[in-house]
Amino acid sequence: MPTIVKPPAIVRRISSSCGLCVLLVAGACFPLSAQQEPLYQPDVIARFHINNGKYLIDREDFLEAHAEFDTALEMAQSRALKAESLAWLAQLSATFLDDPAGAIKQYEALVANYPESDFYRNALFQLGMLNYQQQKLDAARQWLKRFQKEFPNDAQAMTASYLLGQIDKYLRERKLPPLPPAPTIGKLIRVSLGLTSEARISGAQSFKAAAVEHEFKGEAAFSARQGHLFSGVEDLGPGPIELTSDGEFHYKGRRYRGALELSVVDNQIQVVNKVPIEAYLYSVVGSEMSPSWPREALKAQAVAARTYAAYAIAHPIRQNFDLFDDVHSQAYNGAGSERDSTRRAVDETPGEVLQYAGRPILAYFMANNGGRSADAKGVFDQDLPYFQVQDDPFSRLQPLGHWERHFTAEEIRNALFDFGFRVGPITDIRPALKDSSGRVKLLDIVSGEQSLRIRCRNQFRTALNRYVHARNMPENVPDTLLEVTRNGDVYTVAGGGWGHGVGMSQEGARARAAAGQGYTAILAAYYPLAQIAKLY
Repeated sequence: MPTIVKPPAIVRRISSSCGLCVLLVAGACFPLSAQQEPLYQPDVIARFHINNGKYLIDREDFLEAHAEFDTALEMAQSRALKAESLAWLAQLSATFLDDPAGAIKQYEALVANYPESDFYRNALFQLGMLNYQQQKLDAARQWLKRFQKEFPNDAQAMTASYLLGQIDKYLRERKLPPLPPAPTIGKLIRVSLGLTSEARISGAQSFKAAAVEHEFKGEAAFSARQGHLFSGVEDLGPGPIELTSDGEFHYKGRRYRGALELSVVDNQIQVVNKVPIEAYLYSVVGSEMSPSWPREALKAQAVAARTYAAYAIAHPIRQNFDLFDDVHSQAYNGAGSERDSTRRAVDETPGEVLQYAGRPILAYFMANNGGRSADAKGVFDQDLPYFQVQDDPFSRLQPLGHWERHFTAEEIRNALFDFGFRVGPITDIRPALKDSSGRVKLLDIVSGEQSLRIRCRNQFRTALNRYVHARNMPENVPDTLLEVTRNGDVYTVAGGGWGHGVGMSQEGARARAAAGQGYTAILAAYYPLAQIAKLY
């Protein structure tokens, strides 16, 4: 995979406080007179989307990343950028979305249309590998032969020769190679607690760093200098070092079970909590839902959160940790978020996860779907069968089920202009396309006789959320299940839901549990084709 990088700040105010690259537009470039500036530059926009997609992969937002690469492919005029977009879509599909068939189609499109691309050679090889892994031996042989012929001196040529030998053997014996095994998922998870210039850590009485045979009494302060970890003036080496204690650790005002691992990353300290998954979930359930919510809702959250954790372990991005401790993954606030109710919810669903085709699903959830769940195809341009569009009356009347926002035309114009749209005074805003759940995908921004089509979720919504004063914290526009109306100079954006709408609605789960539904029925409502299975 190409190197994952955080998107740079390319134009003024391009990066948000969380580092997410601002996106500009997804639509055709409307014709303008010779005296007018273009409304946007398609290849610049495509590069923004590609960079943002890389960043989102690094943050484990796989479906969001897919939408970015798909938009880049749609927007780019440069053949090189189109090829790069396809390469990223294929790599994402094969590596992180359990979609080898989709990856094969994307690599085939790259090979057929962009043979001059820097990604062509790898696409040929990957087509051979993916078809072999999917037991399509004739197709695998065809692609590997072609790769071998066109790139006989490539570093992967020996691997191609070996696979061709294996294919010939299986064809002679009229057998198929084994399918790739399901990844092994153990009982521990590694959660990043972030990077810091100094880490002050305390244990119950004392704690140890076994690798360097050092015992710390009560508390220690760690720093990073020249690639090494230090405790005071004592050099503990390059690390990583694992700290163990008979009790809990205290770090940045929170309590943590398990062990802490310290390593040096970019001359800062990476702190990772290594903890049993079940103990991790004690905290996650109490961080993602109120511990006072009905028991069956908490149990549904426990299974969804365990599934999400298992998926992350099965699709590693980096070597030293599996998940973040914030909403980029799942909210994890340490042992202080545990309650008897959250521990009981985890203990009463021991090891249970949601599976599809024998593997843990990508168990997305959000606060409220506004009364209608979405599928991943409509929101993120990636079809996952276990997400389906369905009415959800249990969510509609709950908190966050309906909201209304008001913006002046000038506020919207300024937000869009800061975002990169060179729009004139806005005279109308019209939904141009909705997905099957009723969420707005495309909006037309009308300025006199001109009309600019933009994506609702990651352009219009993002612009208002980040560049208009956030008077409705934490988001001005929480979801795209919305309508836009005009009254004079004021536009009303009214909608329902808080989040993308894909997967479990937490408020809906609470209402369903209060109405007497058990956790298995709740999960079946939000992940209709997934099955509950034991992880270990």
